[in-house]
Amino acid sequence: MPNLDERTALRAYRRETRDNYSDIIDLPYPRNDWNFLMKHPRMNVEDRAKIFHPFAALRGHAEALDATAERKQVAIENELSLDENEFGA
Repeated sequence: MPNLDERTALRAYRRETRDNYSDIIDLPYPRNDWNFLMKHPRMNVEDRAKIFHPFAALRGHAEALDATAERKQVAIENELSLDENEFGA
């Protein structure tokens, strides 16, 4: 738990931050403003996907998951076949 000095400093920081943005903090988001929409038209989902696709953080992740699932499936099948041979089924 923060001590008294840390809490006092945190309150002062929050107050200072709130004061720095007091002129804009309560303004409504201009999403429904016609002028805003004319200057900043909405981008469709496909175009957004094209932009962010090259920045995939986990390239090859899906392939690694598939390979792991396949190895696990083979291991389970081998275990089941051993059980069947052991019990004479």
